[in-house]
Amino acid sequence: VPGLGRSLGFLPKMPRLKMTHLFVWYLIYGHPASWQRRRHGCGLLGGDIDCASFSCPLDAAGDKEPLRSPEVPAQEEELELGEQKVYVDEASWKRHIPPLPDHREFGHGWALVNDLLLCLPLSIFVQIVQVSYKVDNLEDYLRDALRKHTLIRNLPRSVRQQLLYKRRYIFSVMESLQ
Repeated sequence: VPGLGRSLGFLPKMPRLKMTHLFVWYLIYGHPASWQRRRHGCGLLGGDIDCASFSCPLDAAGDKEPLRSPEVPAQEEELELGEQKVYVDEASWKRHIPPLPDHREFGHGWALVNDLLLCLPLSIFVQIVQVSYKVDNLEDYLRDALRKHTLIRNLPRSVRQQLLYKRRYIFSVMESLQ
């Protein structure tokens, strides 16, 4: 559908690159959980501190994010708005973004593209990926002040399958990262 991408929020090249940069920078350096890890020496090569004891400030109740069983891939999860974990208590794209996992072979400041894609909220996805085809219920999500920040992996299966059709979005994200 001509013009659909722009009407959903797809940005021109330089603002799109800026948004991609802001998103990646936030995940690597600006996430509240990464502040705690850096403050205590976690995520650095050679750090011998147990980083599992440090969590996001909004996790004060002690409820850690449940670990997935290997049989259930991340794409199979489907969470309602109230079930999604809140990391930043504001109505912005940062609201439901989890901290990046630590990879021992990389030091602080590194991220895998796969980890970035799993943390991508819908509001940023439509800005950096041109959705040029009709997706059922997408406008409903984008009109809602909180639902538009739902992570792509937590969208209903039908919406997620239409958005991620043939994995074309990976090329758009990679183009913005290069």
